[in-house]
Amino acid sequence: WIFDAGAVPAAPVVLVTGATGRTGALLYGLFKEKGVKVRAFVRNATKAKEVLGCSKCDESEGIYIGDLTDQDVVDKAVQGTTALAVVTSAVPQCPPGAPDPSK
Repeated sequence: WIFDAGAVPAAPVVLVTGATGRTGALLYGLFKEKGVKVRAFVRNATKAKEVLGCSKCDESEGIYIGDLTDQDVVDKAVQGTTALAVVTSAVPQCPPGAPDPSK
C-alpha cells in the first residue's frame, strides 16, 4: 500500500529494506513518526545506530542485520509484516577490482 495516514491497517508492521540509505532512512523515520510499527533491514549495525538512532540495533528493536541474499535473515525479518518497502539500490556496490555483476 501507499502510505496514507487515513488508510493504515489497524496494526501494520512495515519492513523497510535499505533503511540506512537516504530514502530508506526518510521512509523509516516517517513510519515511526506516524506511529506505524516499522522494522529495518540493514547491512551494518554501526551505520544503523548513526542513521536510525537505535541503541541495540538488533531484532529486539526491529533492526535486522544481513544481506538480502541470506534467505534465513530475510525470512526472520518479514515474519509478521503486513507490508514491505524495498528501498535498496538496484546496482550492487562492489569493492574495487571485483567483477561487475551486470556483465
